[in-house]
Amino acid sequence: MQTFFNVVFNQTRRVASVVVIGAAAMGAAGQRDTAGGPIFPGPVFATGGGPRSVAIGDLDGDGAPDLAVANFSSNSVSVLLGNGDGSFQPRQDIATGGTPQSVAIGDLDGDGSLDLAVANNSSNTVSVHLGNGDGTFQPRQDLATGDFPYSVAIGDLDGDGAPDLAVANRGGFSPGNTVSVLLGNGDGTFQPRQDFVTGTSPQFVAIGDLDGDGTPDLVVANRGSASVSVLLGNGDGTFQPHQNFAAGLSPKSVAIGDLNGDGTPDLAISNESSNAIGLLRGNGDGTFQARQSFTINGLGPSFVAIGDLNGDGTLDLAVADEGGSVSVLLGNGNGTFQPRVDFAAGTTPRSVAIGDLDGDGTPDLAIANSSSNSVSVLLGNGDGSFQPRRDFATGNSPRSVVIGDLDGDGTSDLAVANSSSNSVSVLLGNGDGTFQPRQNFATGNSPRSVVIGDLDGNGTLDLAVANNSSNTVSVLLGNGDGSFQPRQDFATGSGPIFVAIGDLDGNGTLDLAVTTNSSNTVRVLLGYGDGTFQLHRDFAVSGPPLSVAIGDLDGNDAPDLVIVNSFITSATVSVLLNQRIATPCPANYNRTGDEGDIIDFLDFMDDFGSCTNLPAPCGQFGNPDINGDTIVDIVDFLDFIDAFAQGC
Repeated sequence: MQTFFNVVFNQTRRVASVVVIGAAAMGAAGQRDTAGGPIFPGPVFATGGGPRSVAIGDLDGDGAPDLAVANFSSNSVSVLLGNGDGSFQPRQDIATGGTPQSVAIGDLDGDGSLDLAVANNSSNTVSVHLGNGDGTFQPRQDLATGDFPYSVAIGDLDGDGAPDLAVANRGGFSPGNTVSVLLGNGDGTFQPRQDFVTGTSPQFVAIGDLDGDGTPDLVVANRGSASVSVLLGNGDGTFQPHQNFAAGLSPKSVAIGDLNGDGTPDLAISNESSNAIGLLRGNGDGTFQARQSFTINGLGPSFVAIGDLNGDGTLDLAVADEGGSVSVLLGNGNGTFQPRVDFAAGTTPRSVAIGDLDGDGTPDLAIANSSSNSVSVLLGNGDGSFQPRRDFATGNSPRSVVIGDLDGDGTSDLAVANSSSNSVSVLLGNGDGTFQPRQNFATGNSPRSVVIGDLDGNGTLDLAVANNSSNTVSVLLGNGDGSFQPRQDFATGSGPIFVAIGDLDGNGTLDLAVTTNSSNTVRVLLGYGDGTFQLHRDFAVSGPPLSVAIGDLDGNDAPDLVIVNSFITSATVSVLLNQRIATPCPANYNRTGDEGDIIDFLDFMDDFGSCTNLPAPCGQFGNPDINGDTIVDIVDFLDFIDAFAQGC
């Protein structure tokens, strides 16, 4: 069974939920797709109401990771036991205290099986659920904390070998604005809490050795005082008075790690109100340098492109910002980025593309400006900076721009989808960063996205355009000279807004993946190789989806899909891992439509024995030419056995 993970990010909560999708394409839940295309799963795994936090651990001792989810609204923790393939059994709900906000996993009683600790915000307790080793849990023990506990962490705070608890109490009343430490007895019971003062409204606590003395310390994110509190441990479960370090507005969570490779732990803080990540570099003695802020977005980021903009071998970001600029964030090579530098674009930039537009070997930028009906070209200097823009006229309300050699002259050209004029503008490049006047080609209504690829296999580039109002994707086959044949429209379902190209079924021809804003699905149109496409197949996401990207994320040589879902209703990223099944599927070999069984196997073996080394089609029960090369041989036998063994 193929699975994908739908990881949920929420602007107002540290973690809202993790949904794991598995097993079936939409419209055929629980059944395999035997048509030979990509297999994308559909159903989600339900939790209780208002999931706020998730932890991962092997709760039943079978070697497969399981999930524990704290459900704020239903006063429960959901346990989803893993099957080992990324799918999960139906949840088991365990009662907690009131409005649980956080869950942590650890062996609290030393019996070798994992237990749960849950911070209950409205009942001012932490619930301890001792595990039985099979994924079930004993009735909870409730332990008193401070006021409004919001986060719980597990670690050996007094060095006795038994795990202890640290709980951040958001406060408001006494004893609020504290972290409670509950020292463990090693048998799943705990001593009465000791409270240590923090900053205002602590919402998250993490444990680590911040001063290098071998004893664990605490760091607490204080949302109300815009700080993090560091409490250095004495090694006996007590802590020194807190030191506060400025952390930026509304710190929601904090993580500990060596972010700059100097061997000392640093802090990374999420700042809700400023849309930023704060970094505090550690000095190694429990103190920290002044905060560095990495802005996540500007006034209205609408599109991001990735490329090596300064030639240092590391990837950088270019972000189209609807405030009238493109932001460039140069990468440090370790997953962090330098502060953004903004370059002026036209009015309301909606899309950015990276490519060498003037033939000097350095990447340049092209930006589609929706309100100024233009595309801005910023030629790169090779060091991550760019020359002032030059604007070239497009159709009305350009929403998407892509770069490719559309006329085969070896220079880069532009294709721009114009939402209000129902066209795509093609601007042929002169090779020096300037462009000829646009040629407009008709699309469907309200085109939102355009991509380039050889859709008919003739060696020239073609265009695919997602038309939001006409519920189609238009395919414009290229003539090789920068002109295009009249469009062919293919149905997508209501409201397509983004299209991507890739070979999703592994047959050597390009396919389309389309997101639509009216349903929680991504739609796949498999190509025939001549520029025409099959009817779309739908695969569930958390949606509504806004955009889709294609790439091999799990190293199985099959392209996967990454979908960004609407921040208004979902604020998620869905990852759909692709599993290909050999075609035709043995489950349908004898054309009865049943699942693969011994009858299918025997039918194939009879046909293979009588047709070996003969031209296809040949066979009494079906066509044993599994790989479609018109000859029945040992390769077909091996393909059949492989797919049959997979349960196809």
